[in-house]
Amino acid sequence: MTGGRTAIVAALVGGAIAIVLIGWYRAGVRQVDGEIAAQVTAIAGEGHDREVELAAALAARLEALRVSESARPYLHYQNLFHDPAGGSEGLSVTPSPLATGPADQLVALHFQIDERGALSSPSLNDELPETVQAASPDRGALAAVGTVKDELARVAARGAVQVAQPTAPQVAVLTPRRRPPGDLAAAKGNSDGPAPVQEPAVQTIELPPEAYEQNQMTNQIFAQTRLGGPPAQVQQQAPTPPLEVAPPTPPANPPPRRRPPATKATPPPPVIITVAPLTWTATKIAGEPALVAVRQVVTPDGARTQGLIVRAAELSAWLHDRDATDATLATGAGTALGLGGSPWTIRVDTAAAVAYARKTGDMLRDGFLIKFVPVALLAIVCGLLVVGVTARSERLAQERARFAAAAAHELRTPLAGIQLYGDMLADELGDPAKHKDYAHRISVEAARLGRVVANVMGVSQLERGALAVRPELGDAVAAVADAIERARPGLERAGATVELVAPAAATARLDRDAVARIVGNLLDNAEKYARGAADRTITVSVAEVAGAVEIAVRDRGPGLPAALRRGRFQAFRRAAGDDAPPGLGLGLALSGALATAMGGGLLPRTVSPGAELVLRLPTTLAGEQFSSKLS
Repeated sequence: MTGGRTAIVAALVGGAIAIVLIGWYRAGVRQVDGEIAAQVTAIAGEGHDREVELAAALAARLEALRVSESARPYLHYQNLFHDPAGGSEGLSVTPSPLATGPADQLVALHFQIDERGALSSPSLNDELPETVQAASPDRGALAAVGTVKDELARVAARGAVQVAQPTAPQVAVLTPRRRPPGDLAAAKGNSDGPAPVQEPAVQTIELPPEAYEQNQMTNQIFAQTRLGGPPAQVQQQAPTPPLEVAPPTPPANPPPRRRPPATKATPPPPVIITVAPLTWTATKIAGEPALVAVRQVVTPDGARTQGLIVRAAELSAWLHDRDATDATLATGAGTALGLGGSPWTIRVDTAAAVAYARKTGDMLRDGFLIKFVPVALLAIVCGLLVVGVTARSERLAQERARFAAAAAHELRTPLAGIQLYGDMLADELGDPAKHKDYAHRISVEAARLGRVVANVMGVSQLERGALAVRPELGDAVAAVADAIERARPGLERAGATVELVAPAAATARLDRDAVARIVGNLLDNAEKYARGAADRTITVSVAEVAGAVEIAVRDRGPGLPAALRRGRFQAFRRAAGDDAPPGLGLGLALSGALATAMGGGLLPRTVSPGAELVLRLPTTLAGEQFSSKLS
């Protein structure tokens, strides 16, 4: 089957290349995708680890704040207070250390709900505005606290109940001259290290009655001593009913609410103040989530609630100070602070890192394609070359098979004629008067046989690169005339006539044997392809044209096949159908090679009717190569 071996080779080579390339491509893409997925997973893990680290650091920072603020004297929550350990005697008050605002950057506001339920802040004093030292007191936040003060008081009361029976209560005398631990931490840069903190204990404070009474009347004392107001006498105030909150569990011997009158023999007993540690709780201040630390302070006049507010803005500023620009404070997904009641989580944004990883993955994929595409193209080209070589080998094998069959036919016909007429002469058969004609026919068939053999040998020399001519200046008309005369008997016997149209002489660069072979092949083709024409005349013309000699052979047949009109003559290629006359397909290929070897060329020229092939030879030994264009 024609082309069967080529199809099998093409299928095998194509399948092998496809399997290798597809497998390589899938493996490469899978590897790149795996690297991208691994990078994205690693980024997510690093983001989570950073969230955990920041959440732990922030929780430790808030716990340190709670501990330090739990140790703050309860009197600091007033705008003015009397220092019982101060150097001055008699009536004296001083501004609170918190009057200028919170000492810690995380605290948005300190507040106090006194025994009468009145809400105040150390940085605000509506009765004495001249004592306000804060640049911009947060009145809005204080007003917002008023909406949840009952809830905060209840939380402070629960915290007081929990610590109402400490194993070792802390007894202290207020000394504001000593910086509180929270202020000391702020002065040292608010260290964020996760140093362990000790749970604060309940404070039991003993105050002299005079000091307690002065702290209950700070605004009046300030007006008298600083503003020159009318003299006032410190009087013992009647206790006011406390807020409806759960008080701490009373001790075994609770202090009396009314102090007995002092006598010279018995000094008045001290006033006992119990201060519970701060407790965290989450609430909403002005509609925004907030973290509030509250504590209950039990006085003889009732229970107070003191506390501080931590908002998202202060925590975000803390994150910014730590250069955690990729971390945000969130209320949804993220890592919880691990702090009871905290409404926030820490979320690290890994979108930029993931986008960069995917971009890097795209670069890796492009790099793989840069390697894959050239190799794939090279493999395809190599496969096509293998298929092409196989197809060429199969085509040559088919052509040689056809050539062998055609050669056998071409050789058998003249040999049969030679044998026939030779036997007739040898046996003295036939008309004795035609013996001369019989001998002439033997000569013609021998010449035809010789031309076939010469063409085969010439093509063999052409394929080996051993085809050689010896061009020299000579008369082209004489060379053509000799070739016509040698071919005329066979042509005329086939029913064709030959006419020569030429000048007396035309000098050209030629090899007479090569010219004879070329003209003989052209005449043989003209006779074979014009056998069905009404006019069997073959015209051979010689003319000098533009520094060259043109030898044209024309017939009146159907014309050249399409494959030969471009002048690309190849061995074993006849470009004719099954009804074409027999032949080997060697004549035109050999004639073209001989023409080129002489410095000329052989090309078809369009004529109607019939076909015309033109041999063009240079007129000098140094003539230019034959032009591929003919008029």
